[in-house]
Amino acid sequence: MRTDYEILIEYALKLLSGKRYTENEILKKLRAKKIGAGDDILNVIARLKEYKYINDNDYAKDFINNRAKFAPRGKRLIALELRKKGICKEIIKHELSSGGLNELELALEVLKRKKSTLKKLTGQKKKEKIFLILASKGFDFDTIYKAVAQC
Repeated sequence: MRTDYEILIEYALKLLSGKRYTENEILKKLRAKKIGAGDDILNVIARLKEYKYINDNDYAKDFINNRAKFAPRGKRLIALELRKKGICKEIIKHELSSGGLNELELALEVLKRKKSTLKKLTGQKKKEKIFLILASKGFDFDTIYKAVAQC
C-alpha cells in the first residue's frame, strides 16, 4: 500500500512533467488533492525544491525572458502576473532589475506588431491609440511618452 507522501510526490511529478509551476501553484494543487497531512505536502515541496524541480527564482527569470520575446509587456504588468502565480515581491524585484529589460525596446516592439492598426490613424488619434495600447500592456508613462515621440 502506498503512503500519502508517495501519492502526492507522484502527482506532483506528473504535473511538473507537463509544464513548470511555481512553488505556490504546486502547493495549491497538492492541497486540492485532499490527501495527506500538511507535513506530507511540505515534505513533497521540500523534496521538489531539493531536486530543483521547482525554483521560483528560475521560474521568474524564464517568465520575464519569455514575456520579452513572445508577448512584450511592461515591468508593471509582468510583476502583476508573477504575483498572481505566487512569486514573492523580493524575487520579482530582483529578477526584473537584473533581467536587463529595456522597456522602450519592448514598447516599440509592441507598436511594430500593431503597425497595421496604427497605419490608419494620424496625428492626435494615433498618439492616443499608442498611449492606450502601451498602457494596457503595463508600460509606465515615461516609456509611453518616449515611444510616442519616436513614432
